[in-house]
Amino acid sequence: IEQDDFREDPPKKFFRLSPGQEVRLRYAYIIRCVGVEKDPETGKVTALRCTFDPETKSGGSQSSRKVKGTLHWVSAQHALPAEVRLYEAL
Repeated sequence: IEQDDFREDPPKKFFRLSPGQEVRLRYAYIIRCVGVEKDPETGKVTALRCTFDPETKSGGSQSSRKVKGTLHWVSAQHALPAEVRLYEAL
């Protein structure tokens, strides 16, 4: 997920991932954040520990379970390296 999709101390109406909260991963499962790993020197978040509910796969029988947020994500196992270029208006 993107950095902006996680907050350790979320403001009100933050419908993305935070400790103890649930979100749906787009075309996948509902997950809950159960832990945060940080770099001891910088304090920056390095990893999130989450659990998923195997009954909530998108398109499945329980996919009607409602959560407030849906996140776009990329599987680390299936990710491909890419070069991205950002262009300004000409």
